[in-house]
Amino acid sequence: MTANKRKSKRAAVFVALLGAAQLGTADTQCGPELRRSSLGKLVQQGKDINNAPFLPHRGMRFLRPRLQLLSDTDQPWTLVVRAGDGRPIQNIDRATVPLNKSFWTLRVPGEMVRFDLIVGEQKPKIELVEYVAMPSQSKNTFYSIVKDESRPTNLYAAKMPVGLGDPVGMLVANAPSSTAATSWCCSGFALTDKLFITNWHCGAEGVQPENAWGDDVSASALIDFSWDGDDRPNDYRIMRVAAQSQKLDYAILEIAPLSGAQGVRPAALRFTKPNEGEDLQVVQHPACQTKQISQSCTVRKADGTGVHGEFYHDCGTHPGSSGSPVYDDAGLVVGLHHDGQAFDEKCQPKDSVNRAITMVDILADLEHQAPDIATSIREYQRRAVTLK
Repeated sequence: MTANKRKSKRAAVFVALLGAAQLGTADTQCGPELRRSSLGKLVQQGKDINNAPFLPHRGMRFLRPRLQLLSDTDQPWTLVVRAGDGRPIQNIDRATVPLNKSFWTLRVPGEMVRFDLIVGEQKPKIELVEYVAMPSQSKNTFYSIVKDESRPTNLYAAKMPVGLGDPVGMLVANAPSSTAATSWCCSGFALTDKLFITNWHCGAEGVQPENAWGDDVSASALIDFSWDGDDRPNDYRIMRVAAQSQKLDYAILEIAPLSGAQGVRPAALRFTKPNEGEDLQVVQHPACQTKQISQSCTVRKADGTGVHGEFYHDCGTHPGSSGSPVYDDAGLVVGLHHDGQAFDEKCQPKDSVNRAITMVDILADLEHQAPDIATSIREYQRRAVTLK
């Protein structure tokens, strides 16, 4: 498909609910495919901001435009991205924007974005490609709660080791080339200051499996380490996919900070497998909400039977929790949460456990397919990660 045909197909889809676009049947809505979570609206535009300097969307917590510089000028210019009340959020100029390559702005709090282009007579052509409109939480109401006492609650109201939520980020991704304009969120966490891990299936929505974590998905994704109730962004972009495994359901992403990022504190890993009955806790972004924690849960089975390296736990999770770190009671990551309860063809639960992959097995797999990445993680952990 040519770029023009792809663009025309995308423009035809004006508003699409994020996520669950391909999960319309009863068997998939209760099954293991429902692991990502929808998070509001992806609105496709294709408008020149010179002709449309205001971007309103009522009822949203924040808006985030994706822009593209289509043509430049010899004159210097500055684009000020403002909130609806006029507050400047971000200054963009020709030195920071590549020609004919789209980019995300910082997130803008509130229900309106204003574009203030400061330039002389010759104006660059900057297109508003699309934007994400994020409500306070997802409207997706499917859950995978296995017991009431482990229900996710506000992270900062819980008793936990200080800083347990710092490494956790929310991945907001979409598949721009998909005619369904599919978008979704997942959880994940920092392994080093430059490497982030989440589930493999978090890069496979709206695309064929062989195209998982392709250029479309990676280039359009954002990782927000500060989706915890404040308005300060701490956002990163994906530079490349460093390693991935569909079998073990993980993807390790090399990341870089966007303007205004505050830095990230990696998680501390445990290099031994979890034991049955061991106490656990999961920090997550369930249903695209702010950071939550599930506590009072344990390892139900140390060696799951479904996937190599899998163990079962009873921590409460929701769609959107995929990729969350599973911590032991000392605050060390023992696993990567990747799936919820199993259901039969009538949407009746077949078991009462959730599923995670051990970090030991992920690192062992890395030793074979990407030994340089495995070495960098181990060295960084030994050198720089301390749990305060």
